Order: sequence, then C-alpha cells, then structure tokens
Amino acid sequence: MKDRCRKWFARKNLNEQLRVFFTVTILAIMILMLVVFTISAVCSLYRKSEEQASAQLGFMAASYLNWMESAYTMMQSLEMDDSVQSFCSQKETEGETYQKQYTKAKEFLDDYLYVNGNVNFIAIINGETGKSVFSGKQSITFYQFGQIYEDNYADSIQGRARGTFFVNYSKDYYRGKKQTMTFYRPVYSSIDINRVLGVACINMDDFLTSSLDEQKNFEICMTDLNGRLIFSDKSGLDKKGEKILDVSQASKSSLVKNGKVWFCQKIAGWNYYLVSIVPFTDLFQSSIQMAVWMAALTVALLIIGLKIIRTMIERSYQPLRLVIEAMDMVAEHKLDFRIDTEHMGRDFEKLGNGYNEMMDDIQKLMEEVREEQRCLDQIRLNMLQSQIQPHFLYNTLDCIHWQARADGNRETSELVMALARYYRICLSKGKELIPLRQELEHISCYLLIQNKRYGNIIDYEPDVDETFLDVKIPKLTLQPLVENSIYHGIRIKDGKSGAVGITAKRVEKGIQVAVVDSGCGMSPQQVKEMNDSISDYSKEFGYGVRNVNKRIELTFGVGYGLHYQINSQGGVTVEILLREEYEEEADLIFLGGGRENHV
Repeated sequence: MKDRCRKWFARKNLNEQLRVFFTVTILAIMILMLVVFTISAVCSLYRKSEEQASAQLGFMAASYLNWMESAYTMMQSLEMDDSVQSFCSQKETEGETYQKQYTKAKEFLDDYLYVNGNVNFIAIINGETGKSVFSGKQSITFYQFGQIYEDNYADSIQGRARGTFFVNYSKDYYRGKKQTMTFYRPVYSSIDINRVLGVACINMDDFLTSSLDEQKNFEICMTDLNGRLIFSDKSGLDKKGEKILDVSQASKSSLVKNGKVWFCQKIAGWNYYLVSIVPFTDLFQSSIQMAVWMAALTVALLIIGLKIIRTMIERSYQPLRLVIEAMDMVAEHKLDFRIDTEHMGRDFEKLGNGYNEMMDDIQKLMEEVREEQRCLDQIRLNMLQSQIQPHFLYNTLDCIHWQARADGNRETSELVMALARYYRICLSKGKELIPLRQELEHISCYLLIQNKRYGNIIDYEPDVDETFLDVKIPKLTLQPLVENSIYHGIRIKDGKSGAVGITAKRVEKGIQVAVVDSGCGMSPQQVKEMNDSISDYSKEFGYGVRNVNKRIELTFGVGYGLHYQINSQGGVTVEILLREEYEEEADLIFLGGGRENHV
C-alpha cells in the first residue's frame, strides 16, 4: 500500500504534488491543533500572567528600594546636622545653654518636617540624659512617643545588610488604626565616630500601603531574611514574627503554596524579601477564556488558509517555472539571460528582479576582477623591472664614482655616489618592504641630486623620531610624493624655492608618515577629487601616486594608503598610513589577505 501511494505521488507533476502535500499537512495540523492548542494556549497565557505578576513585583521592589534609600539618606543628613550633634552632646538637662541647644534642634526639626511632607513626626533622643526634641504633625502626647518609643525601638529590625539603620512596621503610634514605618538610627559623634550620642527617629506613612491599589486581588507582604513575617497589607500584623516563607526557595521566581502562587523578590542591599501572593485560580481565569477564543479562531483560520494556499499554488507554479529555466541557463554559462518579470506577481517579481540584479552585479564584478588583475599584473611587472634596471645602473655609476675620485672631481663623485645609493635602495636585494630609515636615506640622495640640478631650491626638513626608523614601508613610496611636491608645488611657486618635510607619528590604526611641502598648494575641490579617485583605475589620474597607494593597500590591506590635505603653510600634506607590525615573507606579495608567488 505504501509503495502504491509513493508511485502514485511520484507520477504527479509539481503543481499536483504541492496541492496534495499541503492539503494533507494542513488537515493534519488542524486535527492536531484541536487536541493540543487549548492546553498550550492555557499554559502560555499562564506563563505570561506569571511573568506579568513577577515583573509587577520587581517594579514594586525597585520603587520600594528607591524609597528606602531616600529614607536612609534622610537619616544620614539628619545625624550630621550641627544642631543635632550639639543637642545630643549636652550632658545637662536644664539651664541657658541647654535651652539654647534645644531651641536650635527644635527649629531644625520643624524645618525638616515642613520640607518632607510624608514625615509624620521626627525626634532626637539624647542618649545620656534621655531628653528628646520632638516635631510632628500632631502633638507628642497624640503619638504617646514617651511611652511607646523604647519598646518600638527594641522591636525594630536591622534594615540594611550592613550598618545601624533599623526599621519597625507597626500601628503603635496610631493606636492600631494606621500602619506606619518608623526608622531609627544611632547618632554618632562627628568628632569621635565610635561614640554614640543618641538616637534619631523618623515616622512615615507606609510606602507599600499608600502606593498599592485597594481594589487589587492579591496580597503583598514582607519578610526578613529568615522568612518571618514583618508586614502584610491584608492580614494585618496578627502573624508578625511567624515564619511564612522557606528562605531556601526564595531564590526562585515563584512557588506554589496553599493554593496560591508566591512571588518572591529580594530587596537589594536590605534585609527584606518582598512577597506577592496571588490566588492560583486568578492566574488561570483569563487564560482559559482567551484560549477558547483563540482555539476557535485558529480552526477557522486553518480552514480559510487551506483554500488560500491551494489557490496560491496554482498561480505561483507558472512564475516558478521561469525561475527554474533561468537557473538552467546559468548552469549552461549563459549569464546574459534575464527573467521577464512583467506578469510574475509581486512576490515572484521581486525574486525575478533580484535574480536579474544579481546577474548584472556578477557580470560587473567579473569585469572589475579582470581589470584589477590586469593592474596587479602591471604592478608586479613594474616591480620586477625596478629590481632589474637599477642593478646595471648601480654597477655603472659605481665605476663612474671611483673614476671621478681618481680624477679629483669631488662634486661629480658626490653626485654620482648619491645617485648610486639612490639606485641601490631601489634594488634593496629584491625586498618589497624596507625600513623607514632606508627610505629616508633614499629621499636624501634624491634631494641632493635635485638640488644640484635646480640650484638648491629645496630645503629638506625631516623630523622622524628614532622609534619609527625600523617601521616597514614599501620601497619607493616617498620618492614619487616628494617628486610631486617639487614639480607640481615648489617649482611653479613664485620664487621657485620651498621646503619639504617628513614626519612620523603613531595613530589608532598604525603609523602615519607625512610628506609636507610649502608649494603653491591645491584647492579644496582638487584635494577632494584626489582623495576620491586615488584608488580608481582611471588613466587620467597620476600613475605614480596611484601605484604607491595600490601597493600599500595590497601589502597592508584596505584602509591603509594615502590621504591628501591642505597644510597651514599653504602647501599640501600627504599622509601615508602604514601598519605598525608587519612581517614580510620573502618573494611573496600580499593581496587582500591572500598571497601569490612572483613570476
């Protein structure tokens, strides 16, 4: 039976095979979705509800953390005030001095209470005398501060992971009618930091109770590091001190307990866990309803999609045949074939246009590769010629040098010797890369000859630190640039004299060598055109400069080479970017990361 079905399917064309395949596949998906979609949708929506509840708890924890940090900062500023320090340092309980210090502290607390509107009362207690300064929205008798303070302070817990900042959640100061937070912090002497002078106390409305929506259907509570209840917004403080959370599981994002989901969040830097308790059914209630609607909608969409896909297959098969025919043409090396996209439809029209553009780019790239290879061959031929020609000239000039020395013609001897050294560096034992010191020596010889020729019109001012003299540079890099400075800058300048300087410095990508001249310069437009076309293959552009730039790119990679700009002397500066560390391999020329043997 299986073989019979396979043979029957194989006899169908692609259009019919696609129709059968998608029909069977979509029917199978529809049946499968009817079975599993409800379960997967409910689970997915439940996870989203769980993530939303966890994210809400995280936001509340972050807000609570900011609020507690501001309260901590408030206590620190209160502790360091001079009037508070002076009052807590008093050892007397009456007299003019005591009354003066009390008045200053009272005025400070009144101002502090006025500025911080969320503070119910604030008090400073002298640790030695037991006397206190109090300022509140109500009187000290309303809060029963004197009777409640000591027990409330003793019942507080350490708020921060480190330090002496204590917090108490209770309704003590409001006779059980209002939940507040009371912060306590010992007042340390600003002179002797180990000496405790007293205690600072601030009572504020509870942040969690005041910021939560009263209509919410979940409970927020807070526990200490041992999981004991500190505060609950619905259950009150009847269970305060009871262990309600297993701390070993608090690292989890949530846990299920007593038919409820407990989301736990550690308050960073504080000794608290913030806990959100959500009934398990509340998380599923909206999920199930949404899953039913989505399942029904999915079934309807699958049926509609089946009809649409069958229609699309019929219409899509014809343009697909055109694409297949085009690929066959490519396989036969007929790269000039193009697809007619006029009646292919929007999607296949994009595919056909993409194919046509791709083939155009391939043909253009092939032409560029041919042209680039031709230029590379010419560069290698020029390099070979530059290695062969100087060899004969160097030997001939050496003979002329010694003959001139023998005849006593010192000036001719120096000129011939400079020319001989010039060609010896051109030869460089067949090496393409030479140290910068040799290239500078080459320029010195070249300028000596030019000055002899033109009557010392060129001042040469090299300024290269010794640390850069061993940097590798393609030979005959500087000479064409200096030659341009002379023939196109200095010689045509009024007075026909000028200076050429060479500098070197380290930049982000490597070493930058600069040739600076004081010639007639170039216009900004000419400089822009020079930089834009320096890597082109145009025959109208200077061959020597283009050859120098191309050899640097081939040796060190794209991004290295020449850059022209106008200098402050009115002339032109050519910046040459070189790689700082480069190991040359004998008889190899590097082409964009690859390598090729010399002929």
